[in-house]
Amino acid sequence: MVAKNIFSRLFDQESAKVEKQLQQKLIITMVGDVNAGKSSTINRILNQEVAEVGASPGKTTSISEYDYGDGVVLADTPGLNDIVTSNSAVTQAFYQSSDMILFFLNAAGTVFSEVEDKALKIVAAENPNIIIVLNKIDASDDVPTQIAFIKEKTNNSYPVIPVSSRTGENIDQLETEMLNLATENKKDLVLAKKFKSRSSVANKWIVAASASAGGVGVTPIPFADSLALSALQISLVLKLANLYEYSITKKNLQEMMLPLITTTVGRTLAGSIAKIVPGVGTLVGGAINGGVAASITAAIGYSFKTIFEKEWKLDASTIQSVFYDFLKKEKKIKK
Repeated sequence: MVAKNIFSRLFDQESAKVEKQLQQKLIITMVGDVNAGKSSTINRILNQEVAEVGASPGKTTSISEYDYGDGVVLADTPGLNDIVTSNSAVTQAFYQSSDMILFFLNAAGTVFSEVEDKALKIVAAENPNIIIVLNKIDASDDVPTQIAFIKEKTNNSYPVIPVSSRTGENIDQLETEMLNLATENKKDLVLAKKFKSRSSVANKWIVAASASAGGVGVTPIPFADSLALSALQISLVLKLANLYEYSITKKNLQEMMLPLITTTVGRTLAGSIAKIVPGVGTLVGGAINGGVAASITAAIGYSFKTIFEKEWKLDASTIQSVFYDFLKKEKKIKK
């Protein structure tokens, strides 16, 4: 009964966090010349195509917003010359409210011209959450030199991601950087639900949760780590369920996860005891906990991800079977 009560409290806590995130708006602002491939790049990433949003230089003098639904807003800004010559208060305010700014450069043209330099400084003065997207690298003969030049001119202040919207090269790197910025604003789930590639996002979350679990295991407070681990694992599963659009009730998740959480607690218990037994030492006990906790958290994440992707029946029997298969593959923990 105690375990169920604790699970219920943790579920409510983590579920509230997920719901709060999903109620937020995430604004992605695109900056760049009309021939920089802004729309084609976005279409590579998001699961809903946007029409070509570019206009002739001088024609777009205000920000155009495109509601992607589910809280995601895509914004196209005036051309670079317009930014430099007519940087209005409305435009400045929009930059400030953006969660991320994708600053596009054309690798097939003059990379980081004087106008682009000035425009970047204007945008950066309002919002430093910028990703420089060097597009059309398939049409360039010396991308490394271009990247080095951009980093030198910007004092290496922003990530520079070379991509090809035509071939799809390095689009995954751009997705990662966008997800990193969204995570900082606690809006990664909002963005991830719009990505074409849900699997890669899920993998990133699982790896991150596993790493965090390892850190939780090193806490010097005996037994406290099991509660933190349970919250971390429940949060991971709830995010994965939302990503794959699976509806899970508290009762169903409790039936599936309690045995897995019990496994986690049981296998980390020895490590927690080791922390307070004279002569064993905190670091040794923590190290044992960390490795075990990380492996089990990864197994939980990959188990649910597999079931969601394959659309298998979601019940306690299936999840436990898949879970232990992943533990065996880890070759670190025996069933």
